Amino acid sequence: MDLIWFVAEMAVYVSVGYWGFARTTWPRRLGMAIGGIVLFATVWGLYCAPLATFPLDGAAKVAVEAAWFAAGAAALVAARRTRTRGRRPTVRPPGAPGR
Repeated sequence: MDLIWFVAEMAVYVSVGYWGFARTTWPRRLGMAIGGIVLFATVWGLYCAPLATFPLDGAAKVAVEAAWFAAGAAALVAARRTRTRGRRPTVRPPGAPGR
């Protein structure tokens, strides 16, 4: 069971990192990716990790974990929307000038 939690936690970090790299400019990509991962790792380490600084129990822990995983899923959805926004495939006739 611990392995499943670990894999799920790593998936959240990957989705947050992917969200950060879906930004527009290179410095913003790097900052958002690293900052997002650090923020999520800090929240997990403070409240939800087995050796947490401020361990939660009961409903509070379930609520924080649910919000944490939901935010990771939302980051993945937001990254996908950012990547495809404004980029519709166009079919140009042969010989037409491109961008």
